Order: sequence, then C-alpha cells, then structure tokens
Amino acid sequence: MKPLSENFTLHKYGIDVRLAQIEDSAFILALRNSKRGQILHATDDDLQKQVEWMKEYKKREKEGIDYYFIYSFEGKPFGVNRIVDIDYENKSCSGGSWICAEDTPFERAFATLLIVREIKFDIIGVDYSYGYTLKINKQIQRMEKFMGGEIVRETETEIFYQTNREQYLKGMVKVKKALSLTD
Repeated sequence: MKPLSENFTLHKYGIDVRLAQIEDSAFILALRNSKRGQILHATDDDLQKQVEWMKEYKKREKEGIDYYFIYSFEGKPFGVNRIVDIDYENKSCSGGSWICAEDTPFERAFATLLIVREIKFDIIGVDYSYGYTLKINKQIQRMEKFMGGEIVRETETEIFYQTNREQYLKGMVKVKKALSLTD
C-alpha cells in the first residue's frame, strides 16, 4: 500500500480528480448543504467552520489517512467524496461524503464511485473497503449492491457495507459494461 502524493491528480472517464484544497471550502459547503447533501450528516452553514475543518483535514492528508477528492468535468467542479480511516497494516479503509451537484448526469456521478474504488484498490492498494449509508438513502443502497458491496451489519438508521478486492473487480466489470465505460 502507498499513500497518495500531495499533488495527486487523475483523469478517468472524462472526469478530472484532484485532492481538495482549503480554497474548495465554499464549494464543499454548498454541496453539503444542498438537497442531496441533506442525506449526509447535518453540516453547519458556516464557511469559517468549513475552512477550519479543511485545515485539519489537510493535516490528516499529509499523514496519508484521509483523502478528500474534488471531481470536475470540463473545468467545472461537480462532486466530492472521501477515503478515510486508511489502515496500512490491515490494508483497509472507509469511504463516504459522496455528493454530486443536482445537475450532474447519472453516468458521470456513478463514474465518480468507480473512480474512488479504483483509487482505493488499485492506487492505494487496500484489500477491504468499508462504508455506510443511512437507510433512507435508497439510491446508495442500490449502487452498493450493484457494485458488489456486501451488507455486514445494520442499525436502526444505518446500513454498513464491506467490499473486498474480489468483489471490487467483479463489480467494476459489471458496472463498466452497464455504463459502456472504457478506460
């Protein structure tokens, strides 16, 4: 397993990916407070708090335990998501905070989920990825199942998933075929 460089960028499926910067705070806050963002945990609509959170995130990024990604198409940012709790010893991580702007085409939004999995499994080199969603978020539940995620436990309000390398590889083939994506 290897950490990402501080200048990490990727171009995949017509989408540009880069690590979030403190200057992205307003964009991230706007997404988190959008209609789609309301499915995530509540976010205080305070730009200064978001800037402070981003400063702390950048420290975790330097340690290689937390990465926040900005997705852009034709130079315009449209989405974000994160890889967190990277455990180099156990070759595992968690993910989340996925949001795309309301006007993002489905295929482009879905491609961001493929990209973050490719970063986890192919670039960083994890063997297991964990995540969760709220039970009210039916769209993510369908996507997780379609991409090979396995439910490992549930609470009253949340569903927890695990994906291993084998499930990831099978899911990628199926999703790329369904969306007619090529590298």
